[in-house]
Amino acid sequence: RKLNSQHSINWITEGCPGAGNLILFNNFHGDSSSAVIELITPVDENGQYSMTDGETFGPFNWTWMYTGDFTTPMQGGVQRLPNGNTLITQTHTARILEVDLSGDLQWDFNYETDITNYWIARAQKYPINYFETDILGDINEDGDVNILDVITALISLISSNEDLQFDVNEDGYSDVMDVLYLKLVLTN
Repeated sequence: RKLNSQHSINWITEGCPGAGNLILFNNFHGDSSSAVIELITPVDENGQYSMTDGETFGPFNWTWMYTGDFTTPMQGGVQRLPNGNTLITQTHTARILEVDLSGDLQWDFNYETDITNYWIARAQKYPINYFETDILGDINEDGDVNILDVITALISLISSNEDLQFDVNEDGYSDVMDVLYLKLVLTN
């Protein structure tokens, strides 16, 4: 028996080293310590798990393992990151750490509070642009859809099409001044 009280079992996502493998937090690994373990799942050509009568499910060994100065009696979290590092949550001490594939500690954080028994079950790391979204119609990319987007579109249209007759201010030219004239009319 190699696993004992595992938590946070999840597929390593596409774009991360080990994509398609399982990664998990093994609460009791050896003498009162915990471990993070990566497994290659033994599936056949149809993506099915198979087991021979009288045998156990595989795999028999892990692909990658991290054991360090961490342990938790319950829960625990783990996430493989796109850069290959692994985010680990030590639940009962509200500790989050990140290690690289060589097992070198990249950073370590403990949430300290006056509240006793403060736990963090599982942390996840999101890219810095996680909440950024493209807004339909935001042509000038200022975060709003408004008259400035219309102006940007018209300037682009006029600049790219010499045959376009768009002489709104009747000065004999189709240019940015026509767009500014339209803006002035629309805002008054």
